Amino acid sequence: MSAEPKAILRRWEELKQARLDVEAWWRDIDDYFTPRRSQIITRGKGELRDRRVVEASGMVGVDRLAAMTFGFMINPAMPFVRPDVGSGLIANGRAADDIDLDGRDYLDGVSWGIHGHLMSAQSGFTVAVPEALNDWAAKGTGVVWTGRKRGFGARYQSRSMWSCWIAENEDGEIDTLYYAFAMPAWRVRAKWPDTAELKTVKDAASRGDNAQINFVMAVEPRIGGMAGNLAMGKPFMAAVLMVDEKVVVEESGYDSFPYSVPRFAVRPGEVYGYGPPSMCMSDVKMLNAIMEAVVDGAEKIVDPAVILPLRAFPKAIDRRRGATNYYQASQMGMQTAEQAVRSLVTAGDINVGVELIREIRRSVEFAFYTDWMRLRESGSMTATEVGDRRDMRLRGMSPIVSRAERDLMGPLADRTFEINDQERFFGDPPESMAGLNLRWGYTGPMALAQLQSQRESVSLILSVTQQIAAIDPAAAKIVNIEEAIRVLADSVGLPPAVLETRARMAEIREAQEEAQRRAMETDETAKQATALRDGAQAVGTMSNALRPANDMGEMAMAA
Repeated sequence: MSAEPKAILRRWEELKQARLDVEAWWRDIDDYFTPRRSQIITRGKGELRDRRVVEASGMVGVDRLAAMTFGFMINPAMPFVRPDVGSGLIANGRAADDIDLDGRDYLDGVSWGIHGHLMSAQSGFTVAVPEALNDWAAKGTGVVWTGRKRGFGARYQSRSMWSCWIAENEDGEIDTLYYAFAMPAWRVRAKWPDTAELKTVKDAASRGDNAQINFVMAVEPRIGGMAGNLAMGKPFMAAVLMVDEKVVVEESGYDSFPYSVPRFAVRPGEVYGYGPPSMCMSDVKMLNAIMEAVVDGAEKIVDPAVILPLRAFPKAIDRRRGATNYYQASQMGMQTAEQAVRSLVTAGDINVGVELIREIRRSVEFAFYTDWMRLRESGSMTATEVGDRRDMRLRGMSPIVSRAERDLMGPLADRTFEINDQERFFGDPPESMAGLNLRWGYTGPMALAQLQSQRESVSLILSVTQQIAAIDPAAAKIVNIEEAIRVLADSVGLPPAVLETRARMAEIREAQEEAQRRAMETDETAKQATALRDGAQAVGTMSNALRPANDMGEMAMAA
């Protein structure tokens, strides 16, 4: 079914109306938590003068939380999303770990293939995700688009929340997104030649090739769509509408929703998320007001007002550096000019304000979870205390990072695999994995840090097994040493290329068993030959021993 311009515009207007209250909140967030070229705060209703942002704790908090979350999620040296077919195996009536050697090696190849693609500069991943996480940390919601470039595969772009409108399905999942954007007239004509005769395009071209034309791209579920169909029959409809002309200039489709929309937290009944600014907005506003007062007081102390005799100075004092001032000495009495001119300090005690600023900043750091980044300034810590602090930080950040991984990396990994598989980057899966549903496990830096206990457990088991082997060698064989080594390698991020594949190890074991079998056969043959030789020698010895007796018997019979 073709996209209807009126239906798209009506739906877009509904989404915009539903977000009006959120936008009022976002304007406050942009003033205090988002860096801008101008430091002027949006003037509120009834305010007669502009106010300035003079304190950056809110902006620093957003930037640090986004950077810290990115660092916990992303590992540039090893895969941080890994394919998991356990649920698919169970659905097919197989054990969750019933994967043959070829299947395991295929999954390892997919992990490293996706990782290499994400880390490539051309994909845009390392730019798009941090930008989206800044929106996520400030406004509580971020957007990353995953598209396809023929011959290259998946590519990624962030979308500003001011340009995106979203909606949920009945399961609370984001499945609709409208994205408003503008393009210069010359690019519109190049991309959609059929639009050259439209009035909006002609008017824009008359103003210059760089005149902007407004569009909205609508992506939403298509009733009856199926994955693998042609563009007009895919599960998600994508239509680009020229707003002023109310004309659809392009319609296509996606096999899966092309946007990842992480939300920091969501209140019941709401679609857009909220972030730490919701908890510390009053603190940041108060901090800005106190900082203004402290700055004003410091200026009064550094450059105070002056008092002087009215008749002594015919004109106002010029307080510029190196300025010349005249005074009437006859009016000074017994005073010198230095004694007559005195400072008038009207500032209060700014130390009170400085101390209050310090306390409020600490509260803002708590709200953004960045107080953990502050190291102890004095004293020493034991190894136990270091470990406890590390575990506390990991546990505290775990829910935050887990939500971001689920909402951001899950859909993004699905789309990346889908697109790159269509580009034939991974090859055909082995027969044992045909038709299995693919899910994703997250093994970023936080997961690896949490795997330290797993490393310690494996090391302990190997140590105990070594001791048991001295008592009961058969019992020690319960541990699969090869898989234990692979678990240790995964927990420290060792690339699979360092280890032999499972298929290769099977060949090596088979060759070793064959060599042992041949050695045993050779040894048995040698033993048999030795036995035959020894037996022959024994027979010869007995024959030699009996010959003299036989000779004597023959001599006696002859006599």
